[in-house]
Amino acid sequence: MKVLGIVILIIVVAALAAGGGYWFARHHESEASRTTEPGGDSGDDKGGDAKEDAVVDVTVAPIVKRTIEQKTQLYGSIVAEPSDLHIQSVPFESRIVRVLVTAGQDIAPDTVTVQLEASPDALLSLEEASKQLEFAQKDFDQVQQRVKDRLATNQELSQAQQTLDAAKLKHKSLIDRGVGKPHELKAAIKGNVSKIDVQEGQIVPAGGALVELAASRRVEAKLGASLDLAAKLKPGQAIALRAVDQSDGEAVQGKVRVIAGRVDPATRLAEVRVTLPADSKLLIDSFVTGAATLAAADGLVVPRSAATVDESDEYAVFTVRDGKASKHAVKLGLQSGDDVQVVGEGLNAGDPVVVSGNSLLDDGMKVKVSEAPATAPTSEPTGEASKEDRS
Repeated sequence: MKVLGIVILIIVVAALAAGGGYWFARHHESEASRTTEPGGDSGDDKGGDAKEDAVVDVTVAPIVKRTIEQKTQLYGSIVAEPSDLHIQSVPFESRIVRVLVTAGQDIAPDTVTVQLEASPDALLSLEEASKQLEFAQKDFDQVQQRVKDRLATNQELSQAQQTLDAAKLKHKSLIDRGVGKPHELKAAIKGNVSKIDVQEGQIVPAGGALVELAASRRVEAKLGASLDLAAKLKPGQAIALRAVDQSDGEAVQGKVRVIAGRVDPATRLAEVRVTLPADSKLLIDSFVTGAATLAAADGLVVPRSAATVDESDEYAVFTVRDGKASKHAVKLGLQSGDDVQVVGEGLNAGDPVVVSGNSLLDDGMKVKVSEAPATAPTSEPTGEASKEDRS
């Protein structure tokens, strides 16, 4: 038994020794592998060197020194000037027999525009007025005779006289206004038919508008502007107008005549009236667009894509010098289309500014440069304000 215990003890000791050796070997192997991995201390140093040696592909465009304009676009239509509008109407309820002109037609003085006649109700009023006049005349004659026979007083005669006078006035008014006979409306001016408000067979109330005439084709543009935009416009300001379907050709140069002090209930926009030159070919009721310059400034201009926002929520641009990116903190000024004015230290006209790839850059990084295709300065109308303007 004593020999058996010794044998068992030797086996246990040998097993423990073998396990310890295996653990030591595995631990040593793990330590050795960690010292050679890229994530180790020596690997970090190499990663930092790689970052410094990285080359970023960028596209550059030259900084330009020029005048930049901030423009806005307005929309509206061509209307006749209010002072030159003449409305044709009749002083009694009428039925339209025939309309002899069309909207947009040029007419001479005395041109017949509408043929009409009294409506059935107006004719009935004339007939009633005639009967009232006849009755009032008979009553007056009777009272007058009774006064002579001393059967009526002078007061009764006076009342009969008043009733007769009122009946005469009513009857004469209807006759003078043309009730009871065909009627023709004639143009009193040389001008243009800007609007027709009636159709043949239509019953029109007394004083209702029939035809609207614009004298001498004097027209103006009626544009709509938001409240903040209307506050930036001024009387006399130049507005370049084009018909909406006119993509080329010279724009018509107008001037702001008045800016309404109220909002149109239908459009919720402020009304802007623009005077047009006398030789304007824009037609009444045609739709137009108007371009207005809100502000202008001389300075350094870059493509809008060149300005990025850094970690401090400030704008910056990158220029390229000696194959490396140089960061410049800037403030944005006026913007026009895809161009924006920049103000910052160390910027000069002609410097190459990064317009693509700048989101990957840090100050001092190496870059591989390609030139952006040349483009003409943009002058797209815009109502956008820069970040500096908003602040």
